[in-house]
Amino acid sequence: MATNTSVTANPATVEEGTNTTLTADVSAVHGSNGVTAGDIVFEVNGTSVGSAPVGPDGRASIPYTVPLLDNRDPITQNVTARYSGDAPRFAASTSTTTVRIEPEAKSEVTSTVDLAATRGLVENGRLPVTLDVAIDTSDGLDLPEGAEVEILRDGVVVDTLAVDGVTATFTDDLDATTDATYVYTVRLLETETYDTIYRSAESEPVEVEVAPEVTPEVTVGVDSAAVLIGRAVDITATVTADGTPLPAGTVVSIRSNGRDIGTVTTDDDGNAVLAGHEFDTPGDKRIVAVFDGGRIGGTTYGAVTSAPATVTVEALPEIDTGTTIELETVATAGDEVTITAVVSRLDGGDLTDAGTENLGSVWFFRDGDAIGSAPVVIDTVTGEATAVFTHRFAERGEFRITADYSGASGSDEVIAPSETTEATVVTVSPSDIVIDEPGPPSNELELSFGSLDLGSVMDAIGEEGLSSLGGLVGGN
Repeated sequence: MATNTSVTANPATVEEGTNTTLTADVSAVHGSNGVTAGDIVFEVNGTSVGSAPVGPDGRASIPYTVPLLDNRDPITQNVTARYSGDAPRFAASTSTTTVRIEPEAKSEVTSTVDLAATRGLVENGRLPVTLDVAIDTSDGLDLPEGAEVEILRDGVVVDTLAVDGVTATFTDDLDATTDATYVYTVRLLETETYDTIYRSAESEPVEVEVAPEVTPEVTVGVDSAAVLIGRAVDITATVTADGTPLPAGTVVSIRSNGRDIGTVTTDDDGNAVLAGHEFDTPGDKRIVAVFDGGRIGGTTYGAVTSAPATVTVEALPEIDTGTTIELETVATAGDEVTITAVVSRLDGGDLTDAGTENLGSVWFFRDGDAIGSAPVVIDTVTGEATAVFTHRFAERGEFRITADYSGASGSDEVIAPSETTEATVVTVSPSDIVIDEPGPPSNELELSFGSLDLGSVMDAIGEEGLSSLGGLVGGN
């Protein structure tokens, strides 16, 4: 008996690499007898992919895993079901259908778009407005090459820009001579790559208000036309527009000879004070106040630089000094000699009048060679400024002693350095050795070495000389 075979795929459209079910139904062409025996062989594009026996319901099914695609182009496969028959009762039969294989669905990336508008400075009646676009993607990665955004002003596209990674920048040029409010938005256009769809997104609107620019008046003044180095002065800038102070907090830069020396903000009266500024170099200083312009309190102000004010910075007066030294001009080798340097102002004032506690120091020299230094202090008894140094002359001879004063800088004056005008000559004689008159024999050796201790004697005559001396006076 002849048979009919029908084959279906469920689903008939399937994603690459996934499964579908191939089902064949077999029935007799005539009569009511059901086909319940025989096998069904399933072929795809002429190649067997499996077989199954016909069940009591005349049906046979197998699962079929479709292949992966070579690319993203969908393909169609031909499916054939071949019924083998059940001789002698039922004859063989075949049936065909198709399966459509689609590429794997593309992943989707969503984004949020942020927009920031920055106003520039008005020039020749035009206001530049810079729009900075920042895009945050759901996968945290850059957008692909070719991604674009549209810039809309008041709902109208004014430009289309390529996205660099996740950013884009656009500068619009607006007429600043009339009042206007502009609304900007940015639209990220949908982009597709081989396996990803980047969905479109739009920013929140940003408003930019434009109004004719107001040019304020800026003045600057210094509380003293002349000042000493290191002395504090106040510099005051005032910013007004048509006689009315600009809102408190307006920022002003103070410059001296083109160099910024401070930034100040205005008070309710439009005044901004750079208080207690100290100049550290002498000369004439050209002081200006600079307002960079901007939008303050809903009003656009232009940039302005004040007319200059001049202040003369004078160096501290330098006070000449004199230095003398005092010491005994006759000494014995090995004795300590105190050298006192006296430093005085030639104008008769005190060193402390310069405004400093550090009065400098004095270096002492013997025949041109430095032998030491000492700080200058005020003698509490005499009131003199002195530096005291102690030196031991180890050899006999004549020595030329001089001193150099370092000078000092105070808050009011500069104390000039000075040196002794001539050397003080010190004559150093050898140590005197006194031997007592001979007396009864004694085991004790009584020697007088002047004012020297044994160490001084050793320095003066040496160990060998001392040993010889001991022999002369009865040493063993």
